[in-house]
Amino acid sequence: MKKAIRILSVALCLSLFLCMGCNKDKGGSGGAPESIVINNAETTVGAGSFDMDVTVLPKGADQRVNVSIIGSVAGVTAEGKTVTVSQATEDGIKFTVKVTSLLDMTVSATMQFTVNNPPLPPKEVRTAEEFSAIRNDLNANYILMSDIDLGGAQWTPIGTADKEDNSGHIVEVGVGFAGRLDGNGYTVKNFFYENDEAEVEGLFGQIETTGIVEKLGLQGSFKGSKWCGGLVGINHGTIRNCFIDVTVTGTSFPMSAVAGNNKGRVQNTIAIGKVTCPDGKDGAAFVGSADGSVLRSYAHSGNIPYAYGWAKTASAAISKTENELKTAATYSAWDKNIWYVADGIYPMLKYDGFVAPEAQVLVTVTAAQKWLNLKADPAENSLQIEYSVMNADDESVEFSLKNPVDGVSVNDSGLLTVENTVADNTRVTVVVTSVQDRTKFAEFTVKINNFDPNTEISLGSYDDILNCLINTDDPADMTKNYALTADIDLTGKFWNAMIGSGIDGDGAFTGTFDGKGHTISGVVGGSQAMNFGMFRHIGAGGTVKNVAIEIGEKRIYGGNDSALITSVNDGTIENVTASGEVMGTGTNVAGFTVTNDGTIRNCISFVKVLMSESETPASTNAIAKVNDGTIENVFIDGEVTHAVRVLSIASDLDANIKTTAEMKTASTFAAFDNNVWEIVDGQYPVLK
Repeated sequence: MKKAIRILSVALCLSLFLCMGCNKDKGGSGGAPESIVINNAETTVGAGSFDMDVTVLPKGADQRVNVSIIGSVAGVTAEGKTVTVSQATEDGIKFTVKVTSLLDMTVSATMQFTVNNPPLPPKEVRTAEEFSAIRNDLNANYILMSDIDLGGAQWTPIGTADKEDNSGHIVEVGVGFAGRLDGNGYTVKNFFYENDEAEVEGLFGQIETTGIVEKLGLQGSFKGSKWCGGLVGINHGTIRNCFIDVTVTGTSFPMSAVAGNNKGRVQNTIAIGKVTCPDGKDGAAFVGSADGSVLRSYAHSGNIPYAYGWAKTASAAISKTENELKTAATYSAWDKNIWYVADGIYPMLKYDGFVAPEAQVLVTVTAAQKWLNLKADPAENSLQIEYSVMNADDESVEFSLKNPVDGVSVNDSGLLTVENTVADNTRVTVVVTSVQDRTKFAEFTVKINNFDPNTEISLGSYDDILNCLINTDDPADMTKNYALTADIDLTGKFWNAMIGSGIDGDGAFTGTFDGKGHTISGVVGGSQAMNFGMFRHIGAGGTVKNVAIEIGEKRIYGGNDSALITSVNDGTIENVTASGEVMGTGTNVAGFTVTNDGTIRNCISFVKVLMSESETPASTNAIAKVNDGTIENVFIDGEVTHAVRVLSIASDLDANIKTTAEMKTASTFAAFDNNVWEIVDGQYPVLK
C-alpha cells in the first residue's frame, strides 16, 4: 500500500511539473517580474481596437499582465490586452494606458496615447422633421443650418434616460444621444412637452459621455414631474455655449432649466426661463444635481431660485440678476467668436449673417438694502437708492413708486422715506427710469418692518407660511411672532425650504410660532438635505408651541443632523404632538431635534426614527440625539415608535417611553396643562 502511495505521489509531482512547463510556455508562472516594457510604436490612434505589445522582464518572467485606462476617458475602454477607441471619442483627447503585472502589482508601466479621430462630416438640419430624425441615429453628428420651429406640437425626447431606484442604482439603462449637435448659433423654437407624470425628460432624454450639445438656443415650455430639465433629463456629456429660454413646470421636484441630473459638464451656458415646482421655488433650479460640473454658466435669479435643485443649494457664481445678465463684464471669459455680448441685452449666439443690434440703455440698481426696520431704529426711516446707467449720452434718471403707498415717498435724488405709520410687511417698489429712453428702467423692492413685538402675525394657509417665513431673506422675519388660524394640509406639497437659514446663530428663528392647537398635516420633504427640520435652528428665545404635526405618507427624508422639528434647539418646544416617520442618511437623525441645548416639555411623540436606508425603526434618538438642555414631561409611545431610548444613550428619560395603554391613561399626563390639552382616559391626549 505504501508503494502504491509513493508511485501516486511521483505521478502527481510529474503532472504538476509538466503543467508548470505548459503555463510557462503560455506566459504564466514564470520568474518574478522586475519591469515592464511597452513596445507599441504608434502613440496616435484612431477609432477601433489595438493590442498592447508588452514584454515583462527579465527574460523568462511571468508575462501575464492587466491593461487598464488611468482615469475615465469617454469612449476609451480596455479588456484583456486590447484597447478600444469608439467612433464618438473626441478628436485630440489624450489617455494613458497602464500595464500591470498580474504576479506582482507593484510592477507596471504606462504609455500615453493621442486620439486622431476627426469627427465625421455633420448631417445638416434645416427642418423640424430633420431635427426630429436625430433620434433615429443617436451616434451621428449634426449641424443646424437655420432656426428650427417645432410648432408647439407635443415633443418626444431624443434618446431615453437611465432609470434609477431610490438609492441611485440604475435599474434600467437608457440609450442617449452620443454624437455632437452643433446649433451653429441657431435656435430651436416652440419646443413643447407636457406630461404630469414624466421623470428624467427634456428636449433630450439623456446625453451620453461622448455626447456634445453646443452653440444652441432653445425656446419653449416643458411640464413634467421630477428630475426633468428643459434641455435634457440626464447629462453625462458636455453642454456648452447654449442659451436656454424654456418655461419649466414641475408637479414634483426637482425640476431644472438645463439638466434634471447633471453628471457631466455644463459650461458657458445661460438660462433665463422661469422654473417652478410645487409651492413656488422648492427644487426649481439651473440643474437638478451637483454631481457634474458647472463652469462659467448663469441662471436668472428672479426666475430660477436655486443653482442645484435636489439639495436646494444657491450659488452666487451661477445665480445672477437680470441686470447682471445684461452686463457685458459678466461674460468676460466667454468666446466672443461664438457670443455677442453688450451692456443692456442678454448675450446672443452668433450665426451665419448675424448683425449686432444697436446698443441698449441699461439702468441698474447697484446697491441698496432690501428692507427697513422702523421698530429697530425709528430714526433710520430712509434709504438712498443707488443706480448706474450704461450706453446713454444722458445718464439722468427719474424716480417713482410703482404703486402709491400712504406714508412712503421718493424724491428726485432717489431718497426713499417711510413714515412710522406704514404697516408691517409692506412692500414698496421704486422704479428708476432713464430720461433718455423711458422704455428702459429698473425696479427695486424694499420691505418695511414695523411690527409690534407683542402682536402676532396670522398664518391661515401654507402660502402665508411661505411668504412670511420661508421665501424671505429678511432677518427680521425670524424674530416675529406667528400664530396659526386654521389647520394646514400639506398633502402634495413639500416642506423642503426650512424656516431659518443658519445653524450657527445667524438666521436662527428667535420669534414665536404658536399653533393655537391647530394641526399641520401631510408634511413631507427633506430631500436628504443636512441639518433638516421644519425649523433649521430654533435660537435662544425662539419658541414653537401648541401645534400637532403629522408627517405624510412619504415621510421626512433628511441628511445628517436632521429631525422633524429642528436640527438644533436653543429655544423652547412645548405642547407639541407629532407622528409619522423620519428617515436620515446617517446616524445623526432624531425625532424632535438632533441637538437640544434648550427646553422641550409637555410633548407627545409617535415619530418613528429610521436611520440610513433601514425600514426598521431605530431604538434610540426618540426625541434627541444629544441633550445638554432640559427635557421634561415628554412621552413617547414605545409600541408605535419601537423606541427604547429617548436619547442616543440610556438615561432617566427612558422611563417616559410608555405602552399604548399608558399613553391612553390620563394620570400619565398629570403635569400637562388642561387648558391646552384635552386629556381623557382611554384616548390619546389632543391639543385643544
